[in-house]
Amino acid sequence: AVTICTIITKLFKLSATTLADVSGAETFRGGFSVLPKIALPNVPFTLETLQIIAPFAITMAAVGAIESLLTMQLLDGIADDGHRGSTKKRMCWPRFGKYCLRYSRWNWRL
Repeated sequence: AVTICTIITKLFKLSATTLADVSGAETFRGGFSVLPKIALPNVPFTLETLQIIAPFAITMAAVGAIESLLTMQLLDGIADDGHRGSTKKRMCWPRFGKYCLRYSRWNWRL
């Protein structure tokens, strides 16, 4: 929808407020060089850091799993094609990630 509206706006030369209009053209000079660099955070890899991050990571993983299962339930109800989604298949990729970590160079105990 965004792409279609953008094309229509450009083709018919409609007036539209852009980010450059709102924040100023100087904000976007330099292109991608003004964006922050992607890197690992500069935090120590200690047990204390893990204790701070772990509850949030577990919560986010649980929310993602629940969202995935609820979406499957919703689509099963909408698609009424006689087939039901498999929770074993749906939860396959998180288990795959767990096994990758288990046998990775970090050898974490999962």
